Parts: sequence; C-alpha cells; structure tokens
Amino acid sequence: MSIHKDLPIEQNYDQKEWDQLVLNFSNRAHYMQSSSWGESKAKNLWPYLRLISSSKQNKIAIQLFTRIVPGLGRLYYAPEVSGIDAKLVPELTKEIKSKYKNGLAFKLELYQDYSKSLIDSFINNGWVVGNSVQPRDTVIVDLNGTEDEVFARMKKRARYETRVAQRNNVKVEKLEVTQERLDKLMSLIDVTAERSGAFFRNRAYANNYQKTFAEHEQGSLYFAWHDKDLLAAAYVINFGKSAWYKDGGSVRLKSNFMAPRLLQWEIMRDLQKTGVVRYDLSGIPATDELETSSMKGLHTFKTGFCEETSKLMPALELPLSMRYKFWPKLERQFLRLYSGFKKDFWY
Repeated sequence: MSIHKDLPIEQNYDQKEWDQLVLNFSNRAHYMQSSSWGESKAKNLWPYLRLISSSKQNKIAIQLFTRIVPGLGRLYYAPEVSGIDAKLVPELTKEIKSKYKNGLAFKLELYQDYSKSLIDSFINNGWVVGNSVQPRDTVIVDLNGTEDEVFARMKKRARYETRVAQRNNVKVEKLEVTQERLDKLMSLIDVTAERSGAFFRNRAYANNYQKTFAEHEQGSLYFAWHDKDLLAAAYVINFGKSAWYKDGGSVRLKSNFMAPRLLQWEIMRDLQKTGVVRYDLSGIPATDELETSSMKGLHTFKTGFCEETSKLMPALELPLSMRYKFWPKLERQFLRLYSGFKKDFWY
C-alpha cells in the first residue's frame, strides 16, 4: 500500500479481509471499494486509505483515495460507496471531520439509487452537491431467475440480434488474461474510440487494473470470433454478487453478424452460472442529454438488455477548510487543463 506518513489510517487488511468487510457492509458493493481497485489506483498517484467506523447498526467500511490539488490542499475521494442511509450521515460526517480535518474537501460518490431525501440529509449535515466523476446513469441487468427468464426480459430487437449472431456462427470465448490478449482488447478499444469520439484511459492505466483484478480472480476477458476474425472483446469485473462491463471494443468488419450483442449475452449467461445477480453495463448518457450526445448509439445498445435505466446519486462534498470556496468554481477548469497537458484524467 502506498500512503504518506502524515495521513491517518485505521489498520492494514489483506485482500480477502477488506473485500469481505466491504461486502458485509453492503450487498451492492462496488468494485471501486475493493482491494484490487485500491491496489491499482495506488500505482497511479492515488494512495488509498480505509475509513472504519462502528455504528449502532453496522461497521462502516469505506475505501478512499487522496491527492493534492495544487494551491488548495488535499482532496479525499471515496468513489462508488454503497450502504449509506440517512441515519448514518451524521455519524459519518463527524468521523470524516475528525480524521481529515486538515484537508480541502471529502468527495463522496454513492453507488445508490437517486434519493432526494438522502441528498437533503447530507446537505443538512454540511455537505454540498459537487461535480460527479463517475457516470451517474447506467443500465443494470437483473440476472435473477432462469436463463430463459433473463433472455425474455431483453427487448425484442436485442433477442433478435442475439439469434442473428448465433445463426452466423459467432463464437464467444472466456480466455485467460495475458498481455497479448489485453493488447488485442486495447486495439479494439482504440478502434471504437476513433469511431465514437469517446476518450479512454491509456493502455498502461487500463492494463494495471486489468491484470490486478485478474490476479485476484475478479477480472475476466471475453472474445467474440467469426472464423479467425476477432470482432468484439470485453473485460468484465466481478465483486461479490455484482459484475461490471468495464472495457470493450468492436470492429466494423461483419457488423451485420451482431457479435457485440451475442458477446454480452454469453457474458451474462456465464456470470449467472457463478451466482452473479446484477450486471452493470457501466454508464450511459443521461436521458435529458441523449439527443445531443455522441454516445446515443451506446444507450440504444445497452438498453436493449434492460429497458429500465438507473439514475445514481450525485457527488457530495464535505468542505474541510475555507479554501473549499474556490474548488467548485475551479474544479472543471483544473481538470480540463490537466487533461490537455497530461492527455489523461486527473481522477
């Protein structure tokens, strides 16, 4: 673990101990709260810390990351936390102020359904709504029930396209994660990025977490082939009874064979067999931005598997110093400048 000596830390946990603690705290725990994500982010300028607080109801377990904002101070960032209700907010706020009082702010993103009453509870305890880092709109496929029941919940068009791929003899394989195969995946991602205009993290960053999760048996690689042509690929993260479509790409070659559709369906079948009950397709444009978004096609594709979309809680920030008053105005500008200079995300 990579931390600065002046940062507070509760205690060290091994990978399995911490993951179990997080999964016990919430049955919808996100992979960004896992040891694997902490390990990979620590190699990318974000040392991690663990906030442990025993409440009357439960033991709160939150993994957070920290970095200095030049000229303003230390920001603490806890991504995709789940299991927080209104009763825990006062205690959590008090704990954060006690442990991280010398920082700039504590940014919290909840992997929970949007709740106006929960937002109000945070605001009443001194928090403010901030700028989100992770997508707050997504598609979460329910894998409960039989395989036929899961398939029947897909839209008619998605079921049709899946059968088209099957008739065209598209084959999907789950393969061991190797550097050679990751290179193939990243090449497809590059093609997809060029086609869609989307921005992806660089290969070194992606390979870091891809290998880390695979080493802990929490990351899987799937390829969709036709004959010898690789048409689509996906990297999937599993944590507890949930899984996420983390990375993926495809080529235009034989696009009428619908390989990406079958790829995702075979992933769902495979996840269901291992006891996963939720599959998060990881980010879509917000409904009110859909018509102007360059990612409209992505929305159409993902909602084919589940018509209902999920809106998550916004980012919430707890000011920790007077310097915070500058942060809401400067954050977006700072992030743009950093991305332009470094060709990468700051977070």
